[in-house]
Amino acid sequence: MSLPLFVLPASSQAARLGPQSVVLSLGMGIDSVALLVRWLLDPSSRDFDLDDLVVVTAMTGDEHDYTREQMEEYVLPLMREHGVRYVQISRTGQRKSSGYTVLSDSRTTETMVMRGPWWLSFELRTGATMPSIRRQRRWCSERAKGDPLDWWVNDNLLPGYTHVVGFAAEELDRADRDTHARRSKAAAGTTVPCRVEYPLLAWGMDRAACAAYLKDVFKIDFRRSCCTFCPFQATAGSRVELLARWTEYPEACADTLELEYTALAVNPRCGAFGSGETAIDLARRHSLSGLGLARERLARVEVWDVLSVRRVFDQADQPAARERHGDLSKSRNPVPART
Repeated sequence: MSLPLFVLPASSQAARLGPQSVVLSLGMGIDSVALLVRWLLDPSSRDFDLDDLVVVTAMTGDEHDYTREQMEEYVLPLMREHGVRYVQISRTGQRKSSGYTVLSDSRTTETMVMRGPWWLSFELRTGATMPSIRRQRRWCSERAKGDPLDWWVNDNLLPGYTHVVGFAAEELDRADRDTHARRSKAAAGTTVPCRVEYPLLAWGMDRAACAAYLKDVFKIDFRRSCCTFCPFQATAGSRVELLARWTEYPEACADTLELEYTALAVNPRCGAFGSGETAIDLARRHSLSGLGLARERLARVEVWDVLSVRRVFDQADQPAARERHGDLSKSRNPVPART
């Protein structure tokens, strides 16, 4: 059964939330959930009324199902108890002109709508690529989360509101990059100017402290939120944690291997973890059952093509690109690849 989806029209200027409003970007993971829960249970940790708080989640469409289970069993009841407005949104399509879709907007949210009309994996499959870092930013997060959040904010907030992100205490560099990006967007007029705050940094709460706090509150080990194929699980978390998750969820492992197989066929430098060890290497070395599932999926593919691949780089990337690949303007030999 398909889930009901609806697009809300852009708010009028009079209906937009004022400068006193606080918007929390909720990634549904350990850090941002710990931040939200502390706000709800410890009023002294915040300087605003909960009526002025709006929690917003942009869905990638590819989260592990345990994230939905955690949110519905532990977090949503607490939000309902305190009457917190929770907005769930999704990118509507590949093009920016497609805009965003509002999946749910309520102060009594009971259900997580984890998938909208667009999923991040759609883009990865059609583009034969994997998530990666571009100019020190995760482009997948920008596409699936950053863009729709900016668009929703532009329709619903007035300048001067407070935007809060749950970067943990050890993520000072990410917070600095986020602040710079928001200021640049505001200067360019592509997003509403705001005050940016990172309470976990101010509280000195790192990932371990956030996990311990949630365990004390909910009496469970709250699990990391990420896409099933996220390669950053091996960097932001640990390789041991990644292997445990792929062992527990073979289908998630197969998702990654299938995406990576296609990406490597088009670009041998585009492995899940960069140009070094691939996810396929990792699965083979540890005899993960997801490898067999991925092979079965690929064996069912009946159409194969030979592609002529040409690399295109923008001006900012050109010097580094030429160093890695040579001066492409002097080469007329396309790179064949099979998918």
